[in-house]
Amino acid sequence: MDIRTRLATAAENAPSRATRCSGGRTACSLVDSLSISVDGKPVEIPDRAVVLLSDVASARLTRLTPNRFALILTGGDAAASYEVRLFFDRHMIRRMEIWQGEMKMMEQAIDFHDIAEEAPNS
Repeated sequence: MDIRTRLATAAENAPSRATRCSGGRTACSLVDSLSISVDGKPVEIPDRAVVLLSDVASARLTRLTPNRFALILTGGDAAASYEVRLFFDRHMIRRMEIWQGEMKMMEQAIDFHDIAEEAPNS
């Protein structure tokens, strides 16, 4: 099984009050896009799973089961550090967890559903 990820960033040099920067820096690196593919087919990634990411320092890909995977991204700085865990299968990201870096506490969890899979048969 071939799994590929791509993360694109852009620098923000003058953070404003509306910044997505993780805090503690005068400049940061915002995530512009993230792509994941499994065996050459793209995995659907909701915008919500990327919009909060900045200052990504490392990424780790883990296979949880034969058809489930996790992409773990760490970023931020000191008290503003975080870990994002993106759980996905061959089709889409199914869950996102945001963990506070220093305290190792989950701050937020979001489950994503494919509405087409849940539609009743007519």
